[in-house]
Amino acid sequence: KSHRKEKNGKGVLVQVPNVGALLAACLEQLKAAKRTGGLRSRSPVLQTLAIDLMLEVVIGSSGGSKGASRAKGVGKDSTLGDATIPCVMAFLEALSGTTDKTLETSKSALFEVLVFQATTREFSSLLQASLNCLNQSVALVKKEDGRQGIDLCRMTMRWLHALVKKGTLPNRTAVLHSHLSPVLHNLAHAVSTFVPVWINATNRRDTKICKDSESAISMALEILNLLLTNEKGIKLKGSHICLSLHVVTPLVTPLTLLQGRRARLAASKICLLLCRSLSVLVKHRLPLLARKIPAFVKHIFTVMKYIIEVWKRLSSSPGDAARQTLQKGLTMAHKRRHLLLKIRNTRRQEWQLEYALSLDCANALGRVFEALGKRETLRLVNKYVPYVIHAYCKGAQALPLNSKQRRSILPGVYALIGVCSEIEMKHIFANLDESGKAVFRGLVKEYKRDYRFTGYV
Repeated sequence: KSHRKEKNGKGVLVQVPNVGALLAACLEQLKAAKRTGGLRSRSPVLQTLAIDLMLEVVIGSSGGSKGASRAKGVGKDSTLGDATIPCVMAFLEALSGTTDKTLETSKSALFEVLVFQATTREFSSLLQASLNCLNQSVALVKKEDGRQGIDLCRMTMRWLHALVKKGTLPNRTAVLHSHLSPVLHNLAHAVSTFVPVWINATNRRDTKICKDSESAISMALEILNLLLTNEKGIKLKGSHICLSLHVVTPLVTPLTLLQGRRARLAASKICLLLCRSLSVLVKHRLPLLARKIPAFVKHIFTVMKYIIEVWKRLSSSPGDAARQTLQKGLTMAHKRRHLLLKIRNTRRQEWQLEYALSLDCANALGRVFEALGKRETLRLVNKYVPYVIHAYCKGAQALPLNSKQRRSILPGVYALIGVCSEIEMKHIFANLDESGKAVFRGLVKEYKRDYRFTGYV
């Protein structure tokens, strides 16, 4: 039991009396490497040995009986005793930012063992510690150098996901319910922080920050969807639905701003994440959502307007902009023509990717419309359905839709038309201009011909 410690630039062999002192020495080395920025470039031998040793300490306390260990708690029979959880959490924080996949798997396994063996009180401590760590990591992201904060935030998101997933057991339900509001509040804070980071990194062409920001936002929304979809294990209230809307609200802001060419793809991905979360919300929590339906419908209007604007911009040929750039550059020297051809191909690829993302967003928005158009829940949202149809007809009146675009969004619009009464249909028609009335007539005609069930097979 020994390790090497740097002293005056030379390695000195230091004797360690017990496991606790060895872990403390390893933790000191990891923190020193992280402060100097050498954790990524450092050999992963020390990191792997430290994680393996912690796994042996935590798993070894079970004595071959998982049930017995879980009844006692974490580390009651181990050499660290009650200090097991703080020691493991300190090691995981020190190892945040590693890129080795094997080490990431070992860290996840270590935290899963903690969650499995934890008693009710220890589970509450783990949940509170994860929330505190998430708050600290978001504060680090807001600084100029937020690399360390992003890595720590992603790791903390994985902790929260494991805790929420295992928090529906009978002896942990009360603890999870008491922490629902702090969890949603911290998720909203994290999403509102990472959205501008993602957009700014896209404009700077910082690929690493873009991927990590997208991953952090996706993890936060995955935790939110896990809370929303578990209807039997997690009992939400109206205040929780309001906080859930606060989580997705920061995703709406980039859709209302005029983005540059580089940030358009990021905005399309953000729109897709928003549509999926709205779909989960309306499918699983519509009775509670009915109390906050105005804010929800406002998000639907924003997403619909964004999709229509994207389709209007993409309605021209995908090579028009690149062809204009090429024509302007034909007067340049011959040595730059290959660069212009490369720009043309890049623009075409970006057009295809943005078009595919817009179809995915329209599909997700169509599923939201279909969920709103169910007759068993119509009484909760019937006052707002005509306004959604009116907004669609008003936006799509000058937009020719191709077959893919029609298949993506029109089934949802037809579902909304099917639950409208004759008075509401007349109200929609009367408040449209001539172009909008033509669009609405076409929708009603196609609905009666192709979509409405008439009893004939």
